[in-house]
Amino acid sequence: MKALVLLIAVACAPSLSAQESPGIDFKFSGKAEIDATSVANYRSTIRRLRLTMKSDFGVEDISFKSTLDFKSEGFKDIYFEWFDLFEAGTLRVGHFREPFSFEAMTSGDNILFMERSMTTEFSPGRNVGAMLYQFNPEEKHSWALGAFLGTSSPNFDFTNGGDNAFGMTGRFHWHTVDLNSSAGLAASLRLPKNNLYSFDIGGEVSSSSALLSTGDVIADSFYQLSAEAVTIRGPVTALVEAMLIGDQGGGEPHQFASASAQLGLVLWGDNHAIEPGRVSYQPIEGNSYEASLRSSWADLNSGNILGGFGSVHSLGLTGRKSRDYFWRAELNRQSVDGGDDIDILQFRFHFGF
Repeated sequence: MKALVLLIAVACAPSLSAQESPGIDFKFSGKAEIDATSVANYRSTIRRLRLTMKSDFGVEDISFKSTLDFKSEGFKDIYFEWFDLFEAGTLRVGHFREPFSFEAMTSGDNILFMERSMTTEFSPGRNVGAMLYQFNPEEKHSWALGAFLGTSSPNFDFTNGGDNAFGMTGRFHWHTVDLNSSAGLAASLRLPKNNLYSFDIGGEVSSSSALLSTGDVIADSFYQLSAEAVTIRGPVTALVEAMLIGDQGGGEPHQFASASAQLGLVLWGDNHAIEPGRVSYQPIEGNSYEASLRSSWADLNSGNILGGFGSVHSLGLTGRKSRDYFWRAELNRQSVDGGDDIDILQFRFHFGF
């Protein structure tokens, strides 16, 4: 049924554009992803099913974006932007991803693996808020700062969101002029509702259950910190990220940590590049084949919280026909608290327009 709704929306997009008012431009895009994994006897599932609309409504220096996710039945992104506001930067208001972590800020289409590393689950994710950011191509730095209300789900669905936590999040980057290297720091201070927060850490396989969980943690406030470095040298891409969570005001303080390191090698075709402004990986437009390695770990043991220690090692292969059509194959080895390793093989087919 969800696939049928998306197909109808895609079919109607040209007619919607044809009926628009003079000076107003609606641009539609979308994607569908089908995953198959060795979890539960190689079951297959729809990983993503999204429709995105962008428009400037004929107004200079203002834009709007919305991304409806038919899989999880909610809006991933829905926001307005005002460019060069009082020459201070660009203001974004709505529901969107907080400025935290290079891999978290990179679209899932453009990362080196099927899923982001377990480290990125230490990031705030998408929430409702306002953010001011600035990127000057003539400078060697960029920044973003925002205030947010956390949502109780990753989608803004008008029912469950907006009441979880208040947060202030900022990100600062140094990068080379040719944008082939970048280093960044980010920080977020959160005030959880009812003085409770929790973290669930997955195993980088969308169809498997969470590997680690803190359960409810009592705290008046908690902070999230991240540090990262990425470099691209021809066909070689390297990214290292580390994150830390700490709290206070709950009687016993806690600290949880995670880190990941990954390496990509383009065997044939177009290489990666860093996207200006957002400071993330750009889409690869042409044909390419890439092999990638990643190792990540997370420690949710601290004080009276025994959430566990886990690691994931991944080997991936991606073949692209274009930015809209590609496939991935990946082997993940999961380990929790020193127990037996679990190997999970997964595949993905991505279709976009």
